[in-house]
Amino acid sequence: MLFTDAHHTGPGAVICPPHPLLAGNMDNNVITAIASTLANHCPVLLFNYRGVGSSDSPQNHLPLFELWKGIDTTAAYGEIVQDLRTILAYTARLFRGIHLVGYSFGSYIALEAVNDTIASFTAIAPPLSEHDYSALFDLTIPTLMLLAEQDTLLGTLPPLPESFRGRCHHIPASDHFFRNREQELATRILTFICEIPRMNSHNEATSSGR
Repeated sequence: MLFTDAHHTGPGAVICPPHPLLAGNMDNNVITAIASTLANHCPVLLFNYRGVGSSDSPQNHLPLFELWKGIDTTAAYGEIVQDLRTILAYTARLFRGIHLVGYSFGSYIALEAVNDTIASFTAIAPPLSEHDYSALFDLTIPTLMLLAEQDTLLGTLPPLPESFRGRCHHIPASDHFFRNREQELATRILTFICEIPRMNSHNEATSSGR
């Protein structure tokens, strides 16, 4: 699903949903809140993972649960990442830069697909203890991490690098699913994206002044 303006010449956004077995689709409450909020600022592309909704799957004969249970058991996420890379390649023809947003499992898939077309990266409730997120802390593009204050699904949050802590924020009175806090979450992301041109101008001025 693509929310776009044919005359738009700036960056757009791609939003990666959570795991398909945890309400991971483009109709997810958090995904739709972010999409509708960002669509007032830039074009937004939403998608479903393979086998979800109308998306094709190499194993269409398998029910969704069996398909993704098999992917999880073997940790065969490379093909899912490749699907996203294909989406990003398509989107790069439409947008000048991509604000990439990933929610939960989607933040891991998004991180694995980061390339030089990505203008910013937002990780929402990333399962840091389940996947390797070391690349997240080395990103040089504008980066934001949003956590739920009362997230009991992800367990204990590993220590964050000191240099990254200023880019990490908690949404108060929220759980992993951000029920009733969706708009606050979406507004935080929009504010972050709108501040990027000013941040880039400041960085350029600082660099040129050295």
